[in-house]
Amino acid sequence: MEFEILTVDDQAMDRKILSKMLAKFFPDVTIHEAENGQLAIDFLKQYDQTLIKENVSVKMPLVIFLDINMPVMNGFEFLDVLYAEVKSELIVLDPLVVSMLSSSKNEEDIAKAKTYGIVKDFVTKYPKDKTQLKLTIENALKGS
Repeated sequence: MEFEILTVDDQAMDRKILSKMLAKFFPDVTIHEAENGQLAIDFLKQYDQTLIKENVSVKMPLVIFLDINMPVMNGFEFLDVLYAEVKSELIVLDPLVVSMLSSSKNEEDIAKAKTYGIVKDFVTKYPKDKTQLKLTIENALKGS
């Protein structure tokens, strides 16, 4: 299945490491990057408009790896804005799946992430088992 990835993290090195790990498993996938939630929202609006202009009828899934703690707009604020934009049809991306990717192991963060239906997984940064990232994407795409 074809898909694209958006990594949203304020740490450039973390985005680079994640992109390299994902490219090993999915060498042909396009990986986009944003350094905070607001830039990710801006990207999604532009991405969506590009698909509309190009008259793309079958949209590829977009898998988002989303950090929680970021300046400007954090991961949870991003999800709140994303829901509002989708509801008002300013963003109509579908299918869209999110995996929270954070150094936080805070149970409250994990529980809060699970309240968003679009969040399919919560992965800690730099997992010891790198195949966890591959499985996260494969499982997310099964449900999309």
